[in-house]
Amino acid sequence: MPSGHRPGVPPEVDLEDKLDRAFESADPETAYFVAVEILKAYQAEALESSKLRYRLNFGTLVCDSCEGLRAGAGVAATCFQTKRCNYTNVKEGDATPRHLRVIRSLLDPKQSP
Repeated sequence: MPSGHRPGVPPEVDLEDKLDRAFESADPETAYFVAVEILKAYQAEALESSKLRYRLNFGTLVCDSCEGLRAGAGVAATCFQTKRCNYTNVKEGDATPRHLRVIRSLLDPKQSP
Protein backbone atom coordinates (compact mmCIF):
# COMPACT_ATOMS: atom_id res chain seq x y z
CA MET A 1 0.00 0.00 0.00
CA PRO A 2 1.44 3.44 -0.90
CA SER A 3 2.23 6.01 1.73
CA GLY A 4 -0.42 8.59 2.65
CA HIS A 5 1.18 11.27 0.46
CA ARG A 6 0.02 11.52 -3.15
CA PRO A 7 1.66 13.68 -5.75
CA GLY A 8 -0.39 16.76 -6.59
CA VAL A 9 -1.67 17.82 -9.96
CA PRO A 10 1.20 19.27 -11.96
CA PRO A 11 1.02 23.03 -12.33
CA GLU A 12 -0.52 24.31 -15.53
CA VAL A 13 2.12 25.34 -18.03
CA ASP A 14 1.46 28.59 -19.85
CA LEU A 15 2.76 27.68 -23.28
CA GLU A 16 2.30 31.16 -24.67
CA ASP A 17 4.44 32.60 -21.87
CA LYS A 18 7.03 29.88 -22.49
CA LEU A 19 7.03 30.79 -26.19
CA ASP A 20 7.52 34.49 -25.38
CA ARG A 21 10.47 33.63 -23.10
CA ALA A 22 12.04 31.46 -25.82
CA PHE A 23 11.83 34.34 -28.31
CA GLU A 24 13.17 36.83 -25.77
CA SER A 25 16.13 34.57 -25.03
CA ALA A 26 16.76 33.96 -28.76
CA ASP A 27 16.21 30.21 -28.40
CA PRO A 28 14.72 29.16 -31.77
CA GLU A 29 14.70 25.43 -31.00
CA THR A 30 12.61 25.86 -27.86
CA ALA A 31 10.40 28.42 -29.61
CA TYR A 32 9.70 25.94 -32.41
CA PHE A 33 8.85 23.04 -30.10
CA VAL A 34 6.62 25.20 -27.90
CA ALA A 35 4.86 26.60 -30.98
CA VAL A 36 4.22 23.02 -32.15
CA GLU A 37 2.75 22.18 -28.70
CA ILE A 38 0.46 25.23 -28.91
CA LEU A 39 -0.65 24.18 -32.40
CA LYS A 40 -1.40 20.63 -31.19
CA ALA A 41 -3.41 22.01 -28.25
CA TYR A 42 -5.51 24.22 -30.55
CA GLN A 43 -6.08 21.34 -32.97
CA ALA A 44 -7.17 19.04 -30.12
CA GLU A 45 -9.52 21.73 -28.81
CA ALA A 46 -11.02 22.27 -32.29
CA LEU A 47 -11.57 18.54 -32.75
CA GLU A 48 -13.19 18.16 -29.34
CA SER A 49 -15.42 21.18 -29.99
CA SER A 50 -16.46 19.80 -33.37
CA LYS A 51 -17.37 16.42 -31.87
CA LEU A 52 -19.37 18.08 -29.07
CA ARG A 53 -21.23 20.31 -31.58
CA TYR A 54 -22.09 17.22 -33.63
CA ARG A 55 -23.56 15.46 -30.57
CA LEU A 56 -25.53 18.54 -29.56
CA ASN A 57 -26.67 19.75 -32.98
CA PHE A 58 -27.29 16.64 -35.07
CA GLY A 59 -30.94 16.24 -35.92
CA THR A 60 -31.95 19.59 -34.40
CA LEU A 61 -33.18 22.78 -36.06
CA VAL A 62 -29.54 23.83 -36.39
CA CYS A 63 -29.14 21.16 -39.09
CA ASP A 64 -32.13 22.29 -41.19
CA SER A 65 -30.26 24.93 -43.16
CA CYS A 66 -26.71 23.71 -42.50
CA GLU A 67 -24.42 22.88 -45.41
CA GLY A 68 -22.74 20.15 -43.32
CA LEU A 69 -25.34 17.51 -44.21
CA ARG A 70 -25.46 18.35 -47.93
CA ALA A 71 -23.86 15.87 -50.29
CA GLY A 72 -23.31 16.39 -53.98
CA ALA A 73 -20.77 17.35 -56.59
CA GLY A 74 -17.51 18.46 -55.03
CA VAL A 75 -18.38 17.13 -51.56
CA ALA A 76 -16.18 14.34 -50.21
CA ALA A 77 -17.99 13.76 -46.90
CA THR A 78 -20.83 15.18 -44.82
CA CYS A 79 -20.86 15.89 -41.10
CA PHE A 80 -22.86 12.68 -40.62
CA GLN A 81 -20.10 10.66 -42.26
CA THR A 82 -17.29 12.26 -40.28
CA LYS A 83 -19.30 12.55 -37.01
CA ARG A 84 -18.07 16.14 -36.64
CA CYS A 85 -19.85 19.47 -36.88
CA ASN A 86 -18.01 22.37 -38.46
CA TYR A 87 -21.21 23.77 -40.02
CA THR A 88 -19.82 22.68 -43.38
CA ASN A 89 -19.09 19.50 -45.28
CA VAL A 90 -15.70 18.25 -46.45
CA LYS A 91 -14.96 19.43 -49.97
CA GLU A 92 -13.05 17.38 -52.54
CA GLY A 93 -9.35 18.03 -52.11
CA ASP A 94 -9.77 18.79 -48.40
CA ALA A 95 -10.41 15.17 -47.36
CA THR A 96 -7.97 13.80 -44.80
CA PRO A 97 -6.88 10.14 -44.72
CA ARG A 98 -9.50 9.57 -41.99
CA HIS A 99 -12.24 11.03 -44.20
CA LEU A 100 -11.15 8.80 -47.08
CA ARG A 101 -11.26 5.69 -44.84
CA VAL A 102 -14.81 6.59 -43.76
CA ILE A 103 -15.87 7.07 -47.39
CA ARG A 104 -14.29 3.75 -48.43
CA SER A 105 -16.11 1.97 -45.59
CA LEU A 106 -19.42 3.47 -46.77
CA LEU A 107 -18.78 2.30 -50.32
CA ASP A 108 -17.69 -1.17 -49.17
CA PRO A 109 -19.39 -2.05 -45.85
CA LYS A 110 -17.03 -5.02 -45.39
CA GLN A 111 -14.22 -2.55 -44.65
CA SER A 112 -14.10 -0.83 -41.27
CA PRO A 113 -13.10 2.83 -40.83
